[in-house]
Amino acid sequence: MGFLVSSPLARFRFWYRIVVAVAVCGLWTLAASKLPAQQTPAQAVQAVNAALEKNAPDEASKALEAALEKHPDSLELQRLRIGLYSAFLTAGRPLEAADQLAAYTRFLIALPAPQADGTAQAAQLAVPASLEPYIARMVATYQQANKVDAAFKALDAIIEAGQKAKADLTPAIRGKALLLAETGRADEAEKLVEQLVAEQQPSSDQKRDATANQRWLEALRLKRDLLQQIRSPKAAEAEESYAKALADIAAQPNSPVTLLAYYVNQQLSEIAGLTSSDPEAASARLKNLQNWIDSLPAERVAETTKSLWNRSIASLQSRVERELKLTKLVGSDAYPIGSATWLNGDPLTDDDLKGKVVLLDFWAVWCGPCIATFPHLREWHEKYHGRGLEIVGVTRRYQFGWDEQAKRPRREPNITPEQEDEATKKFLQHHQLKHRIAVLPDDSPLYQQYGISAIPTAILIDKSGKVRMVRVGSGDQNARDLEKMIEQLLAQ
Repeated sequence: MGFLVSSPLARFRFWYRIVVAVAVCGLWTLAASKLPAQQTPAQAVQAVNAALEKNAPDEASKALEAALEKHPDSLELQRLRIGLYSAFLTAGRPLEAADQLAAYTRFLIALPAPQADGTAQAAQLAVPASLEPYIARMVATYQQANKVDAAFKALDAIIEAGQKAKADLTPAIRGKALLLAETGRADEAEKLVEQLVAEQQPSSDQKRDATANQRWLEALRLKRDLLQQIRSPKAAEAEESYAKALADIAAQPNSPVTLLAYYVNQQLSEIAGLTSSDPEAASARLKNLQNWIDSLPAERVAETTKSLWNRSIASLQSRVERELKLTKLVGSDAYPIGSATWLNGDPLTDDDLKGKVVLLDFWAVWCGPCIATFPHLREWHEKYHGRGLEIVGVTRRYQFGWDEQAKRPRREPNITPEQEDEATKKFLQHHQLKHRIAVLPDDSPLYQQYGISAIPTAILIDKSGKVRMVRVGSGDQNARDLEKMIEQLLAQ
């Protein structure tokens, strides 16, 4: 049944309107089909990860920045900067790597704090508890790129963002103060930290304010660390002030649980710092902390909270026990390297190493922390090789080739041992490593003999062939400990 239209003119007008409407809809459909679809954050994450998987950090970076223009507040997208940091660093581009960490940290410090009632948005709950590790790594990477000025500029930008957000500035101030001290500006660093301590000291009506007390304690800890680093005569006093403030929290019966949690976390952090340098002291302090937690009455701290603390203690205890096993190596005879494929020069026999100070560096091409130790290894080879230090990088074959375009290792499941060795040589050239590399066969017992459970691990051997120091990880303290011992052993 058709429409009832009264006259030819009316019918014409009716069908004219229909044709025009259809044409307009068609034009809109065509135009819409040519407009680029706006990516959701999840789609952008997939695009960036796809670029990272094919070793294309520049492509990944462009994709991320384009997505952040539309979704600047997406924590999911901002988190991708961590992957970009690793990709740029592995590609031998530390400046771009550090810039990624700087941008990520600047974003994190500007995020709104949780509400006073303890509630927070889901995204906020996923934010790292401390920015300190990110800032420390950022500064170290700028230094690796020989861009100290860029590090100071990035730190100032982070501090400015934190000031606007009324955030805790201690992690950023710590990074800047320690960098000032390292670059010969200790007086400026001390003034900066003294100002922070004065600003953060709680007023009389803030004595039970957990946030205010935590910020003050962090400032006191920074002051202690800085004065120790610059070997100030006031370092002992700063250590005593910080220890007393922590002890007061533990002793006060009315300290809120949030402050007690801070106390536990600080104890665990300091004990973790002792695991490599003094595992026996770490074990004793863990026992004391466990006894203190056990003594807390249930009405003060819930059993669920205690259970969480106890799990952290158990995890750290496992690390301490591993370190105690490693310390038993100290004073024992070094194990022979045995059969190996040698890169970066002629093969070294065990006889060639007799009478030398030997640093065995257990590492892998895919290991980011291992790459972070390369500046130290380059410096030590240049500085001490002529005096009798022999650095030997010890590794295995992990089926990694070399991506010449991306300048980074690439997993290749079907690579032959000979091809992998050639790829590793290119990796060594790219990172300007000149010490010898021993590639061990799969049946080598050396990893088991030295108890290697994590890399990088450094085994330092004296001229008589005795193990004198073992360090696990790429931290600056480990590097300082190793260099100090290298100098002592070379002087003997």
